[in-house]
Amino acid sequence: SISYNNSKTADCQECYEQSIVVRHLQPPRPPVPPPIIIRERCAPQPPPQSPIVIRQIPPRPSTPPPLIIRECPPPMPALQEPTIIERGFGGGV
Repeated sequence: SISYNNSKTADCQECYEQSIVVRHLQPPRPPVPPPIIIRERCAPQPPPQSPIVIRQIPPRPSTPPPLIIRECPPPMPALQEPTIIERGFGGGV
């Protein structure tokens, strides 16, 4: 509501007074939102994987340990005099 009041003072100035009543209007309430439904679904199972094939190569045989001879070597054969055969020219042996 608005009301006007016009009054004059002794010094001939006019003063106006206005009363204003302001009402804040509220908008209508929105409808209640529907409930939120969360459904959890499992992911599809992946197909089974192919079997794992492991090929093992046997390790190379290790080098045998060095041959150690723990005996004295056999004695050297005795020196022999060379055998000399002489042949003659003409006759028998």
